[in-house]
Amino acid sequence: MKITLDSIISGFKSVTKLIANFDLIESELNDKVLYRDNPDREPNQMNTELDMNSKGLKNLPSPTNDNDAARWIDVKNGVVTTDVILPTLSGNTDRALSTDSASLVFKDGDDLSFTNTAAGATRRTLGAKISESVSVEDFGALGNGSIDDLAAINAALATNKSVEFKADTTYRVSALPSFTNAKVVGNGAVLTVDDGDYANVTAKTFDKIAGKLTIDSSGFTNAATVTGVTSSSGSSGDWTVELSCSDTTLAAVVGSYVVFPYSLGFESFAGYHEVLATVGNTSVTVKITSQSSTNPFTPVVFGSPKTISKANVEIDFDGGGFLIEDGTLVLGDMGIRTDAPVSSVAGVYVQSKATLEITGTLCISGFDWGLRAKTSSQIISTTGTYVVSDCTTGVLLQNNCFLYLDGTNHVVTGSTQAYNLQYSKAISENTKALHCDSGVAVTGGEANLGTYLYKNEQFDGSTALSAFAHANVTAGTLSSIIGATTGVYAFTNGQITYGGYITYSTTAVRGARHAELDLNGATLSSNTINYNISQGCILTNSAGGVETSNVEYLTLTDGASVPTTEVGKTYLYVDSADGDLKAKFGNGTVVDLITGAAVVGGGSGQGTFYLNNSNTYTVADGVGYIQNESSGTCTLTLPTPADNTGRVITLKNNVNQTVQSATSVVQRDSSTSSTSLINPGFQYRAGAWMNLACDGTTWYIMGWGDGVVN
Repeated sequence: MKITLDSIISGFKSVTKLIANFDLIESELNDKVLYRDNPDREPNQMNTELDMNSKGLKNLPSPTNDNDAARWIDVKNGVVTTDVILPTLSGNTDRALSTDSASLVFKDGDDLSFTNTAAGATRRTLGAKISESVSVEDFGALGNGSIDDLAAINAALATNKSVEFKADTTYRVSALPSFTNAKVVGNGAVLTVDDGDYANVTAKTFDKIAGKLTIDSSGFTNAATVTGVTSSSGSSGDWTVELSCSDTTLAAVVGSYVVFPYSLGFESFAGYHEVLATVGNTSVTVKITSQSSTNPFTPVVFGSPKTISKANVEIDFDGGGFLIEDGTLVLGDMGIRTDAPVSSVAGVYVQSKATLEITGTLCISGFDWGLRAKTSSQIISTTGTYVVSDCTTGVLLQNNCFLYLDGTNHVVTGSTQAYNLQYSKAISENTKALHCDSGVAVTGGEANLGTYLYKNEQFDGSTALSAFAHANVTAGTLSSIIGATTGVYAFTNGQITYGGYITYSTTAVRGARHAELDLNGATLSSNTINYNISQGCILTNSAGGVETSNVEYLTLTDGASVPTTEVGKTYLYVDSADGDLKAKFGNGTVVDLITGAAVVGGGSGQGTFYLNNSNTYTVADGVGYIQNESSGTCTLTLPTPADNTGRVITLKNNVNQTVQSATSVVQRDSSTSSTSLINPGFQYRAGAWMNLACDGTTWYIMGWGDGVVN
């Protein structure tokens, strides 16, 4: 408080000046001073904020109402004299202060509530919301790529809730986690499995993978350097082959599997094979499941040593392998197999819009299906490769699935069937099916093999490449089929375009049931039979046409309807009308190959329709019906009789004009000949008609009508 008084020096005897100063002092003391004992009616409230200038207030009482100041001791211990009691801090570390409408309480997340902002949402606890999924970090996973996170991941999976991995994080695991009907949020995480051979592993199944999850390893180790074949024995599907080695140490051990790379001249060995025996560092014996009926592993010294490899992670499944029902699983370098196969299981099975992406070398052996995709799923390998051996079917696609392979060799070997595509699509750059019983079967789908697929392919069994039920298959100039029972086979409206090599096969090309085969540009050599075509198949052979000398068998259905004329195509058929063998050409001409007669139009109901607007018209081959709408007298030049035995032409006038022939025809009375057809003396009106028939010498009027409706 600051009081300013007037000076009374010049007038100290002035009572007025003294009184005024005392009045000012009294006013200031009464109105602006806080009293300690607060006399009655004296002011004791602040009109502005009180600045303590960093000084404390001492000896405050414990608060008794909502407007009382609280001391620090009251904050720590809880204010017990207010309307709402603050709970004690002790024992409430990391808990949230909340209210239950009656008091303040500390709560865990399980007890705190919230309401989703979406319409119709009901109130629930934060704990229930958060517990819908778990993170592997919730159970102690570090994700630093060096500490083993297997226990933490398995603990998270044991909750049977959706398990989330941190985005783009690498987790080291000492074995495959316990994925059983797992729901995973992968977020691009990578699980790197420790090196080892893992036996009796249960199937790893995923109900859903949101975002990619990758399972990978450290890669491959050189198992042996082989220099040749010492000895071999066995039969189709089970060959024992002893190979000489030039190693000081062998990584290959009995019971493990080794990978033989594909290379020219080494095709028979390519695959993923079991090690049966080793002798010191001098030899390794393997089982090769080539379906060859003759022993392809005769003793030989290789021109240069071949390196075989062993996957650092080998997984021996006790039945099925990986099953993904939704989402994307990425597999890197590893070997997966089963020594105790269960019926109808796959090494990797994706279904219900799932994706398998291969980024390393994936080796598979011993399953019913090496790779299987079903129901709008896909298998993609753009940076990796696969080697599938000893499976009933190497790769099976069913119901609108997609196989996309690019770049590196993808090998299916020693299996009953290499590829089976059912109403699915494949685009592949470099795939090989070696020593399988059959190659690629496409049913109702599409295989765009281009000029890159089937390089140096070899089949030792039934059919190398087949298309069925409107399937469309293309294989380009670098394709090669060697030693098949049937090279390419299209049937039941299947289509195959093949431009590569077919050699040393029993039947190179087979077609049936209205299939189409285009072998233009292909090379067929050293085959027992080049072509076997039947049942309405359309063939364009290696010379761009049908070489009858190369067609050993031509089987036709007895009693076929007349084919529809198609420019550029010739049909051979047995006419159901008379049982004769006939050919129909692209211009509509039909030739009876039994009688030698040309029967263009072929009789009533055959031949094409022609609307004539000209005053002159030369009847074309294949025309069986002429409707005249000329503006004046129309002159028809009929076909040469000698080339048209049995041909019938129907003529109808749509206008009141004369129609005549350029040459004489036998009139309707069969006794006279003239050029008269339709004229004022004979049904000269719109609607008049007549049938002309040829006996090989002349044309006859066989029937007529005046166009009058009675």
